[in-house]
Amino acid sequence: MPHTEDLEPPVRAMLDATNAADSQAFLAAFADDATLVDWGRTFAGKAEIACWNDNENIGVQNRIEITG
Repeated sequence: MPHTEDLEPPVRAMLDATNAADSQAFLAAFADDATLVDWGRTFAGKAEIACWNDNENIGVQNRIEITG
């Protein structure tokens, strides 16, 4: 089973922050001009990503497990 150590550092930081329920670390994993795409919806910049995180990720106690 793959581990987060096998992932690129920014992806690993985002997943680790999600699983630790650390919104501050989650946002720090993204560049200021980052874009997050979730099921065809686009969230541009940290403010939109923070809203997505609050409503659909850490804010709803999401956890992510690497399975492949």
